[in-house]
Order: sequence, then C-alpha cells, then structure tokens
Amino acid sequence: MVVVAAALIVASSLAPGVSFGTGAGTEAAVAGQSVSDEVAVSSRPGRAGDAGRISAGNRFTCAIRADRTIACWGDGYQDAVSPPAGRFLSLDAGDVHACAIRTNGSVACWGWGGNGRANPPAGSFESVSAGGDHTCAIRSDESIACWGDDYLGQATEPAGSFKSVSAGGNHTCAIRTDDSIVCWGAGYDGQANLTGSFKSVSAGGNRTCAIRSNGSIRCWRKGFDGEMTPKAGRYRLLSAGGHSCAIRTNGSVACWGDDEYGGANPPGGHFRSVAVGGRHTCAIRSDDSIACWGDDYNGQANPPVGTYRSVSTGNGHICGVQTDKSIVCWGDDYYGQASPPPGRFRSVSAGGDHTCAIRKDRSIACWGDVSEGRRNLPSGKFKAVSAGGDHICALRTNKSIACWGNDSYGQASPPPGRFRSVSAGGGHTCALRADNSIACWGYDLFGQATAPAGRFTSVSSARGQSCAIRRGGARDGEIACWGTNFSGWCDDECNEPPGDPIGPPAGRFKQVSAGLGHACAIRRAGTVACWGDDEYGGEATPPAGRFESVSAASSGYDDGFACGVVTSRRVWCWGALARQPLSAHRLHH
Repeated sequence: MVVVAAALIVASSLAPGVSFGTGAGTEAAVAGQSVSDEVAVSSRPGRAGDAGRISAGNRFTCAIRADRTIACWGDGYQDAVSPPAGRFLSLDAGDVHACAIRTNGSVACWGWGGNGRANPPAGSFESVSAGGDHTCAIRSDESIACWGDDYLGQATEPAGSFKSVSAGGNHTCAIRTDDSIVCWGAGYDGQANLTGSFKSVSAGGNRTCAIRSNGSIRCWRKGFDGEMTPKAGRYRLLSAGGHSCAIRTNGSVACWGDDEYGGANPPGGHFRSVAVGGRHTCAIRSDDSIACWGDDYNGQANPPVGTYRSVSTGNGHICGVQTDKSIVCWGDDYYGQASPPPGRFRSVSAGGDHTCAIRKDRSIACWGDVSEGRRNLPSGKFKAVSAGGDHICALRTNKSIACWGNDSYGQASPPPGRFRSVSAGGGHTCALRADNSIACWGYDLFGQATAPAGRFTSVSSARGQSCAIRRGGARDGEIACWGTNFSGWCDDECNEPPGDPIGPPAGRFKQVSAGLGHACAIRRAGTVACWGDDEYGGEATPPAGRFESVSAASSGYDDGFACGVVTSRRVWCWGALARQPLSAHRLHH
C-alpha cells in the first residue's frame, strides 16, 4: 500500500468513517496517547471491516470522518494532505499521494501525480491501494486495474478475480478469490509468491507480510532489524511499512521491526484497525478514538483535538481560546510565546515572538519576547488586541486605540478618533474607523499604509500588505488588498513587484486574514478560500468544510501556514506548521 510506508492491508468498499472536528497539525499526540474525545468514528457494516478508515502514508495520515469526508494531516508536500471534497467509502495513503473510493464507486486521487500514479481510470471500484509510484485497485467485477510507474512491472496486473490488493514500493501483491496470493513487480528483495491460503496481505516499501487462514503471519524479504520475525499469535489485520504492526484476535496491537522512532512501540488497549507509515503508526481503538505513536516530525502522528472559540497564528506558533475560555498554544516556544498564563480570556492574538490576549475582566495579558517594550502594557479596559511583528495595538472600550512596542516607523503611534477594530502588521497598522473607513499608519514603502477609499466591514494587516472586506453597494462583501505583492496574492491596488498579479477570488466574504505571501478569507457560505504563495506545503490550499474564522500567519519569517475554526469548534491547520517536530509542537496551557 505504501512505498516506504505501507498503510492498511485491505481497503473496504464500505468502510466506516472517522469523525474529525478539526484538521491536521493542531495538537501533538505523544507516543501511545489516545485522543478519543475528539476523533470518534461511527461504525458501518462493510465487506472488509475496519480497513480503509485510516491510512498512514510516508509522512502524513488520512482518515474518513463519520460524514464520509476525508481529513489528512502531516507533511503537505504536493498537497498530499489536501483531499478532495465529497463523500468516500475507503482510502489509502501512499508515499506522497493518496487515493479513495467515492460513494459512487469511482476513484479520486490527490498529492504528487508523477508517473500518472494519481490519474485513476474510469469505472466502478471496490478498493484502492496507493504505492510508491503506482496505484492499484479492485474493480467491481473483481478484476485488478493498476496505473502509474511500471518500470519493474509493478503496474502490470495479472488476470483473474481478486479479493484485495496492496501496492508496495516497486511491487504489488494481491489475494485471489480462492485465497491464494500472487505478487508481481520487483522481486530482488524476496517478494516471492507463497503457497497456501491467506486472509490478507500488506506490501511495504520492499517487504511483504500476510496473514494465513489460521491467523498466523508470514513475512518475506532479506530481513534486517528483526522486522521479518513477527510476534507469535493469531491476527486479523496487519500493516507493513518501515516496520510492521498487526491487530491480534483479542484486539491488542503487536509491532516488530525498526523502532528507532518508536513506531513499533504501540500503546495498550483494544483496537479495530492499524495503519503503519514510514516512521509512525496510527490505529483506531475499539471506542472509535484514534491513537498515534512514533515520529511526528511532519505532524503525521498528530491528530487534532480540542474545541475552540477562536484561533490566531503567529510566527511558528498558534494560540486558541478554548470553549472553557482558557488558552492553549502550540508550536515554537523559544521566547515563551506559546506558554500562556492561566485564567479565562475573551480573545487571543499571536504575533512575531510574543502573544497577547484580553482577559475576562478586559485587561490585557502578554507573554513571550519582552524586547521593544512589548511588556509595557497599557492600563484600562479593552475590547480587542492585535499582536504584530514587534508592536501591539489594542482597542479600548471607549473605542480609542493604544499601541506599544517598536515604533521605528510610527506603527505604534495611532491617530486619534473612534474605531471599530485594529490590526497590527509588520511595520504598519490599519484600523477600521467608526464611520467604516480605514486608517493606516507606519511603514509605507509598498503602499501598505495607504488605505483605499470606501466603506469596509473589517481589515487585516500582515507584513507589507493589508486586506479588507468592502461594505455596501455593488461591491459589498468583496475583498480589497493593498501593499506589496509577494507571490502575486494581492489585487490590482498592489504596487510591488510589477507584473500581472493574481488577485483575491471573486465572491462575497465575511472575514479576511492577510498573511506573508498568502491570504485566506471565509465566504458568506462558510467555506475558506486562500490565494498566493503555496510553497510551504499548502498554506494557500485550505481544506473543505465550513469555518467560523480563519487566521493566516503574517508576522514572522516562516509563515507558510494558516488555521481556522470550523463550525464544530475544532481547529484545522494547514501548511508549514504541520511539519514542526514533536518537541516544538507540544501543547502549552
């Protein structure tokens, strides 16, 4: 099923779905830790039981929600964690691509499509298996179809009737309807055909394991690290990748092989299915929760948990106000910017290397980098706060603005007047006046502090650019952007660099968030649209679903990510932050 990392051994044509409230990369799951309260799955009868509900790729993981939509998290290379919209029955994740069976029986693939691996044929299918550079699937008539790289014959499928198929690195194995096994493709590592009767087979990068009809496991390859010596017992599901794991008939998980990253060190408990990745493993418990363990460098062992009122992205860290009004932060904590104080809060804003929040009593609390005077908090009561690159601005309850921190360009010297909101960018600040016009001040080399005329409902400032949503008239709900045009994300009001920039999407929007090189906005229907730079792995490629708010990182130097709160109060993040190591990705309360 996977190149370096095989996923589930048998893809179900009617697999149950995993119910996620949020997306990838929002909270790290330490080795063996379950996140049961937030990733419940609903059971549906299916031909292959629980297989196909969750699948671990090389450095990412995907699962099917209870509503049959797909959620992915981990390394976003080539959009591997950006599944298509729609309802699905089963899925399988490969090296850098994944495929799934839609409810109408057709196959959809996403991620890296080199060699044609993500270009499925038409027709109706029962299951699909994504390998390294190729993909195979079982048609409704029980024949096999393969596509993609066929250099070693791994995509040259045999004739006959089959029950399941598993695509590995450069080889493929399948179980015929008479329970025999056949393999094809590269055979130099010992992926040889076996005699006997088998229940399932899992092809890894260059190894294969299969469950015999009596429940015992047989693996073959020129073994090393003990990975070809499965633990004794009787099993019902297995997954082979950089290591191998299987579910015993009593529901416990046993793993063997390379355990350098802890992927072969499962937690206790009872499980319904298991999916092995390159260096990590994820499994669905009997209570339908998800547990992941092993390498989390790309967030692949990091299913999301928690319910939130709001979320804010900073420079490599994220903070959110939970439904109990406490603050949780994760990501870079070098300056303590991801270590919030205790208490109850109304809102939070993550900046460069610092974070600020409005307490329940409307006072301000800030933590993180104390340089540039960012700890010189003003007294009084406030309605909102915005943490920029090196300065902070806040809206008082009397609707005046107070700013502090770095003021080298005048970005912390607000004009007098009454305002509805304020947004601190890198070296400039913009605010929405009481009459719904916009005022900006500070660094203006690229025009980022020269606001357009008109009436607006909101404004968002990043480092070198700003965006706002128009109010009233024929352009009501449209987005206007101004300032520098990094990666062509701004509209025709941008002035640097010259060229033919790609403007924001057409339509009516209710919230916008400007980032460095990309921006995201929520349509009035609740879906998210992003545009601009996508080089960090999907920061401009939002997931499907309905969102209440969105935040595009805007104030640091590694801002290729964004986060949003979905209508179920969960947080979904996409882009570069999903590639943070576990040690830098832990939660802070």
